Amino acid sequence: MEENSDADKAAAMQNLVAGKLAASVSRLSGSSRTLPHGRDFHFYRNFQEFRNPIKELSETSTALLREIGASPLLWGGHPPASAFPSDPDDAYDWLVDVHDDVLERLAMSLDEFWRMKKNMGGMEREEFEGGFQTVYGKKKKKKEADTAGYLASGGDLEANKTKAPGGRTRMPFHVPSIPRSQDEFHIWVDNSNEPFNHVWLEKSEDGSRYIHPL
Repeated sequence: MEENSDADKAAAMQNLVAGKLAASVSRLSGSSRTLPHGRDFHFYRNFQEFRNPIKELSETSTALLREIGASPLLWGGHPPASAFPSDPDDAYDWLVDVHDDVLERLAMSLDEFWRMKKNMGGMEREEFEGGFQTVYGKKKKKKEADTAGYLASGGDLEANKTKAPGGRTRMPFHVPSIPRSQDEFHIWVDNSNEPFNHVWLEKSEDGSRYIHPL
């Protein structure tokens, strides 16, 4: 009876990760890239048509974060030390702490899932993770040697895009929603096969070459 219960739990978690959760994260990531940010955000904020939906979105997000912080189902009777603060800086710190706690609990649940999967004769954990190892504790990072070893063993972004066992698509290591530096700061990048010359260097009178200051 207990084996059937563990099998049901494992199947439910696998369906969650490969189904609703993955689809929701994908939709959220795709929609977030369409929102203006930086200077564009402050420009559009001058218009009432933009301020109203952003205000509603902010109020909804704040209410959701307060519910998350007070949820007994999520924290098991041990909610965060403080409620969701109103100050933006304090709210950011609070969100980072809660984010770390949630990820640590998720990692522990996934470990339990893989133990049950292994006992049922399923795939090995290393086969699914592609060589990465989970490290517990807040703000702990894996050593650079592990990452270098993974790259040296042939791991790359293209390999991560292949289908993983179980039908789940592996996500690339780089998150597409993170803006590139040249896009964020409007830096023109010349990727042609030519010697690098900084855009701030002065040009000759005919504009055919750069003049080095030294």
